[in-house]
Amino acid sequence: MVNDTEDLKGKTLAQLEALRTQLTSADWQLQMMSCSVTQQGQNSDLLILLDARIAQLENAQFAQIQRNIDARQVELNDAISGVQNAISDIGDVGQVLAAASALLTVVGQVLAVV
Repeated sequence: MVNDTEDLKGKTLAQLEALRTQLTSADWQLQMMSCSVTQQGQNSDLLILLDARIAQLENAQFAQIQRNIDARQVELNDAISGVQNAISDIGDVGQVLAAASALLTVVGQVLAVV
């Protein structure tokens, strides 16, 4: 079970890093230029939170978050899948932002003990 939990932590971290790469790409930034001010603000807020969650997850002692990862395994996997589906077609900005927000919410719940 510990190895599965460690794998999920790694998978989550990898997805967060892939999301950061996508949200900082030139294509995404060009697309954001034609979005509403609300979506641009949401994107900026997500990027700040994304960087913070990556740093927290990298620095968290595994023993501290193991139980929370186990408890939210289904939500983490669903959120990761949602982000993977959303960033495969970055044309739907709203879907990408919603999926990113959902993943960051679950990761925040996992890290609540840190």
